[in-house]
Amino acid sequence: MATVNQMIETACTLVGQPYLWGGNGETLEDIIRAYADSKGQGKSATDDMIKFLRNIIPVTLSSVHFQDCSGFIVETLRKIGAIKNTWDGTAEDIYKKCQKIDKPCKGAFAFYWNGKKHNHIGMCLDDTTVIHCLSVNTGVIIEPIQKRKDKWVDFGLPTWCIDFSFDTITLKNNVFVYRTAQDAETKPTTATKVEYAKGDYFIYKTHGNCVNISKRKDVAGGWISNSDLRNAT
Repeated sequence: MATVNQMIETACTLVGQPYLWGGNGETLEDIIRAYADSKGQGKSATDDMIKFLRNIIPVTLSSVHFQDCSGFIVETLRKIGAIKNTWDGTAEDIYKKCQKIDKPCKGAFAFYWNGKKHNHIGMCLDDTTVIHCLSVNTGVIIEPIQKRKDKWVDFGLPTWCIDFSFDTITLKNNVFVYRTAQDAETKPTTATKVEYAKGDYFIYKTHGNCVNISKRKDVAGGWISNSDLRNAT
C-alpha cells in the first residue's frame, strides 16, 4: 500500500496543471483524440492531425494534464498505485470511503459541503496547508487552509488506499501517551500514561482524533490526541 509521503510528493508534482471539469489527468492529445472520435473522424486522420499539432505545440500537447478537483486526487492515487486505473469517483464518493476526522492533518482529504453533498476536495500537506485543483483560473495550487477556512468543513483519512501506519513524525517536546485512544482523548485521572521523549516516531495507527506513535514501525506504541500531537510537533 502506498504511503502518505508518496501521495503528497506526487500531488505536489502536479502543481500548475490546468483545471477541466470531468478531467482525470488526460493530456491535450487525449482530449483531442476523444473529441475527434466523437465526431466520427478516423484514427488515421486523427494521427495526422496530432502529428501536425506536435510541430506547433510539441510540449503542451503531451505534458499538460487536465483534471478537476476529484480528478486531481484520483490521478495522484493512480500514479502511486494506490487505486486501480479504472477507479473513478467524485468528491462525495471519496468522502464516503474516508475515515472521518475533525481537523486537518498531514495526508487527510479536505472537503467543501454545499448543503446537499461534498462538491470539492483537496489534500492536506499538513494541518495548515492544502493542495487542490480549484478552478480554471488557478489549476492545481497550494495555499493555506485558513484562506478558505469557512469552506473546508469536513476532513477524512484515505485509509482505504493509503498506509498511514508507517508515516513518521518528530516530537519537539516530551509528551504523555496513553494505553487507549479513548484515554488519550478524554484523559481520565485514573488512566495509565507514559512519557515519551522528544525525537522521531512512527505513526502506527490512527483512530478518530487520536494517533498511535511508536519507536518501531511494526509495533504498537502509545496513543496521543491530535491536538496534543500538534502542540508537540
